[in-house]
Amino acid sequence: MLNSWIATTNYVLSEPASLTVPINCPIFVGNTLKEMAQRNIQDEANAINLYKQIIEAALKEGDVTTSFLFKQILQQEEDHHDTFTTLLEDL
Repeated sequence: MLNSWIATTNYVLSEPASLTVPINCPIFVGNTLKEMAQRNIQDEANAINLYKQIIEAALKEGDVTTSFLFKQILQQEEDHHDTFTTLLEDL
């Protein structure tokens, strides 16, 4: 059930209706490095939010494997967010 929830909420708004990340994200090409860093920070924050939702749903269903995998992915996304935030501060 969780796998179908992940697949459904990732690109097609179905269940749950409270999904807060953009569904069909167009490719963004900034005119400056600052614009691109700002957009990357926003995109990483959206991914972080989605992965936290998936982890919560997995734990509610007792799916520790999915929770573990997405916690690892979440850590990488948080690292990316920190990298782009630092880059933006240095611009």
